[in-house]
Formats: sequence, C-alpha cells, structure tokens
Amino acid sequence: MEPSSGEENANLYMRGVNEGYNGELLEPQALLDLLDVFGEDGVRMYLVGILEGEEDAAEDEAAEAPDAVAGILDYETGEVTPIDREEEDEDDPLDGPGPPRA
Repeated sequence: MEPSSGEENANLYMRGVNEGYNGELLEPQALLDLLDVFGEDGVRMYLVGILEGEEDAAEDEAAEAPDAVAGILDYETGEVTPIDREEEDEDDPLDGPGPPRA
C-alpha cells in the first residue's frame, strides 16, 4: 500500500468536512476500507475534516440561533467557551463611561 497523495488527502479532508457538517458519519467498515486504500494519513485527514465540519456546523448554528447554544467547543484544545447572555442596552458604551467630558 502506497501512502496517499496530497491531492487525495485534500479530497478526503473535504469529504470529512462535508460529512461532519451534515452529520453523515461513515460506518466502521467503510473507515477500515479507507484505511486499506489510503493508509493512515488519508484516514487521519478524513477524521480531521469531520471534526472541522462538526465545529463549523456548531458555529453556524450558534450564529443562526444564538439562544439555542450555550457555548462553543474548540476541538483542538477541548475548551468550551460559554456564551454570555447578559442583556445590554444598545446605547450603552462598550468599554466604560466614554471619554472624559470637559
């Protein structure tokens, strides 16, 4: 078995991103078939793509319905960033009372 090429890895990554985004995961036998055909690097790129696709889907969901999501998970670090839901008045300054008045 030859290692997969850069183009094959890129295609497997994009396939993983699309399938991860849509929640369409492969059956275990299909993963083993990918391993037989493309080797460890190809399967690794596919799995990284799935993680990226799932993260993209979560970010899009948070952008579309911010009240439905409590936080964002960073797959690289494993950290969850909670979304602060404090009600703010649109007229309030962002960083304090503003410039000093003369």
